[in-house]
Amino acid sequence: MDLDTFCARHYHRPRQLFAFDPWRRALRYVARFPTPDEQVGTAPS
Repeated sequence: MDLDTFCARHYHRPRQLFAFDPWRRALRYVARFPTPDEQVGTAPS
């Protein structure tokens, strides 16, 4: 599941608003999710 899907399913604020979080908190939160390149089968060829 990507970050945008997670946010939508859990009624969480969208990633565009993460920049308004304190940086340390935002970086810890975003680091929990795989990057698009790490997602199996979804990287563009």
